[in-house]
Amino acid sequence: MAFTETRTTGYGSRLGNSCMGVPMGILLFVVATIILWWNEGRAVHRAQDIKLVAKTAQSIGDISAANASLDGQLIHATGTASTNDQLSDDIFGIQTNAMAIVRSAEYYQWMENEKHETKDKLGGKQEEVITYTYERGWSNVPINSSKFKDPDYRDVNSVIWNVEDKRVSASNVSFGAYTLPDRFIADIVSKQSDKFEPLVLSTNNPALKEINESVMKSLGENIRPEAAQVKDSLAYVHVFGNQIYIGFNPSTPSIGDIRITFEQLAPSCNISLIAVPTNGTFTTFLAKHNDSEYELRIGTWSLEQMIKQANDDNSTMTWLLRLVGLLFVIAGLKMIFSILVTLFKVVPFLASIMNLGVSLICSVVGLAWTLLVVAIAWIFYRPLLGIALLVVAGGLIYWLVIKGKKQQATAA
Repeated sequence: MAFTETRTTGYGSRLGNSCMGVPMGILLFVVATIILWWNEGRAVHRAQDIKLVAKTAQSIGDISAANASLDGQLIHATGTASTNDQLSDDIFGIQTNAMAIVRSAEYYQWMENEKHETKDKLGGKQEEVITYTYERGWSNVPINSSKFKDPDYRDVNSVIWNVEDKRVSASNVSFGAYTLPDRFIADIVSKQSDKFEPLVLSTNNPALKEINESVMKSLGENIRPEAAQVKDSLAYVHVFGNQIYIGFNPSTPSIGDIRITFEQLAPSCNISLIAVPTNGTFTTFLAKHNDSEYELRIGTWSLEQMIKQANDDNSTMTWLLRLVGLLFVIAGLKMIFSILVTLFKVVPFLASIMNLGVSLICSVVGLAWTLLVVAIAWIFYRPLLGIALLVVAGGLIYWLVIKGKKQQATAA
């Protein structure tokens, strides 16, 4: 059954909350402006660094043998990154040759869901009805049920065994005649997050018996009677492909059961690299604005393709941060002027009209301010494009002023 909770906020409290939101809105507006300005400089500097790489890097065809004459030079190379490392999971006694292995755990738990419904009342009060529902399912972390709102569901969760998620990566990865540094290895693993495959487990694993004994010991008097009768078997540990299930009956999960999944990344893959060879390994290169630059792509990429992709990524990041900045500016303005909407909450439908008007004005002003900041930043970093943006921003502001005057004239 659902459990409901009703909260009522008075008109005075709502006005106070709106007033408290003003300084937060101002802070958000300032932060957004800083992000917009910084982003334009970052984009220009990144583009300049990429241009420098395009002019400086030289492609080499063969890296099967180390070449001392290349030390300290910026190169582009393609080839196979591979490792012979045997990665292991000491708890579960797993060992395999891979670039990385991942262990992830899920817990069968009671979960609390919330549904909020808010209504404005005549006179300025706000009524919020929160409905809590409960269901069993698999969670990435143990859930603390002692804080559940419904008393009937408090302290219903438990865990029969505890295990943390873990990732282990190879530490010795070769690239032709060279060895890749840890930073490059981590980049290879992260850029292949969608390439992990199931790590099939062996059922003849002595560690599983030890885990089963540990689980049964931790359960103590809570051991299922059927489990105590099982002879020479793993009553609480079950293996299915790449998954270990810790619980008595996998087909009927009980609260506290755990399933652990194992995945692996192939021990070799083709990569393309722009970096500086030094003493049998690679280091980052000193760019104009960043002293730790390098480019690494999964697959076979020519130098021209890597440069183009780097520019595309820079453009994507620039527009993404511009959008974030714009949304932050609008959100900040709405927080600043939310007091106007709250004042009209005594009559809900008037507040809705005011909210619509404030949202529209904040959106237009926010867009104009964003264009203005970007334009000034462009004038600072790249003058010709900046002037064009200033014209657009000025047009928006002019349109806003003219529209306001027309509305005043119509009202008069």
